[in-house]
Amino acid sequence: MPVEGGAVTQVLPDVFRADYVVTKKGVYFIPRAKDDASYIGFLDFASGKQSVIVKTKTPELGLGISPDGRTLIYSQVDYVGRDLMLVENFR
Repeated sequence: MPVEGGAVTQVLPDVFRADYVVTKKGVYFIPRAKDDASYIGFLDFASGKQSVIVKTKTPELGLGISPDGRTLIYSQVDYVGRDLMLVENFR
């Protein structure tokens, strides 16, 4: 919704909980999965265009980006495996 008031405009697809990160350049987001397809997208503030960063086969939960914007981290729902991963030196 414009700050001055007016009609509401949808900017991103349906995003759930904390499945987005706002940066100086734009918004990284995970839309709610439809069917079995899922992805992480990016909305560029300068151009207003959305792009797909990575396509995945399973839904993701939560999203984080390093302060320099070069590293993206997310958790993936996996009902089959029980692997535990440690991410060191995440900045």
